[in-house]
Amino acid sequence: MSKSIAIDMGKKRIGLAIADNTLNIPIPYETIFVNFNEFDKELINFDNDDTAKIVTTITDIFESENITRVFFGLPLSLDGEEGISCQNVRNFCKVLIASSDMEHYFIDERFTTSAAITDLKTHMNSKKQKNVVDQVAALKILETALSIYN
Repeated sequence: MSKSIAIDMGKKRIGLAIADNTLNIPIPYETIFVNFNEFDKELINFDNDDTAKIVTTITDIFESENITRVFFGLPLSLDGEEGISCQNVRNFCKVLIASSDMEHYFIDERFTTSAAITDLKTHMNSKKQKNVVDQVAALKILETALSIYN
């Protein structure tokens, strides 16, 4: 059974959410901790050992979960413009998808993290939120993507 995945990239974490392509019900999946401190300030060189480990982790998930579509959250500015963060997402996508012919799309992710935080406030304290907020943001990206592409 094939699945879709959404990826929410940030400075410190990458959130993942998946959905079965038949049922189209997204669920939070995993948070990968990263160190992209300059993510929103400068272009990141993704050709290094740390990124290779992250790529391997994510491509292993692609294989184990039978992922056929990837939706990348694109952090557009409030006025809809693409900045450095968007270019970093696009560059990471190139590295991640380089060795496959996987379908991939970019989804406007404005407000997904703030919506995720709002949703989580009613269920857990801020310390616990930190571990799952990016998964929930990815879930919101995937909900949007599935409504567009299904």
